[in-house]
Amino acid sequence: MSKTITPVADFHKALVEFFENFHGNDIWCGGMNCSLYTMEDWANRGEPYGNEAPGGTLVTEGAINHALNYGYRGDGDWSFHNEFTEFCNKHGYYWEMGYSWTVHFYEC
Repeated sequence: MSKTITPVADFHKALVEFFENFHGNDIWCGGMNCSLYTMEDWANRGEPYGNEAPGGTLVTEGAINHALNYGYRGDGDWSFHNEFTEFCNKHGYYWEMGYSWTVHFYEC
């Protein structure tokens, strides 16, 4: 049984909505310190990681970065990881980090 993959533009829009409404908190922060790239745009940057990620790349140096690297709100609560993973899987993607500040999305 094949999994349905959300088109990249729709997935990116859904990602922003997920981050804007994470438990009533806006960890997208209006896009401050966050950027989403398509696979092509990311490859054009010449970065060594994530160039084959069909779901694109998220660059984050704000609250999302903190939640991914240290737990949500820095309290070691890793529920963000679980919810983020479930969200991505629901759209047909899994995620992995390249740098501590990049998240790359691959098809499940």
